Amino acid sequence: RVVVKAADAPEIFEDVQDVTAIEGESARFEIDAEYGSTLQWYRNGMAQAGETGNVYEITDVNKATHDGNTIYCVVTKDGTSIESRTATLTVKYAAPIGVRITPDAASAQVGDGALTFTASAIGGGTYTYEWSDGQTGSTFTYTPTIATTETISVTATGEGGSAVGTVIITINAAGGATI
Repeated sequence: RVVVKAADAPEIFEDVQDVTAIEGESARFEIDAEYGSTLQWYRNGMAQAGETGNVYEITDVNKATHDGNTIYCVVTKDGTSIESRTATLTVKYAAPIGVRITPDAASAQVGDGALTFTASAIGGGTYTYEWSDGQTGSTFTYTPTIATTETISVTATGEGGSAVGTVIITINAAGGATI
């Protein structure tokens, strides 16, 4: 009489976890599986050539290409395979490195028309803008009513963080007198 015993499935001790990475950096997925098992990593359902170690790393992640990718590992031992959990890669833009305001300074006289400034964050992504007087949006309008020098700031906020830019506005008294 011959007894055939089914092979036991390999064991996964620490499963693959979701990863959040900043665009341009690396995303690292890890698995801890039973000794003697062979591994094969998959991204979006496709086997990744040569990726057979306990770590799978994507270098220089790009939001457009990698955000939402699914990653899993197939663990095989003695002809029996199991699949790890499917992890998701989330790619976020980095915080802006600065805010450019145009024009970068302005002078006017009391009674002159409104001054308009435009802010743009330096860095990838979509941003919201809030100016120090509470105005929102990338455009700021200032109407000179008194002689003064003011520093106006704007905060650009995106998914990776925020940055602040400033502009100095000098308003002279009507008739050209300088403060």
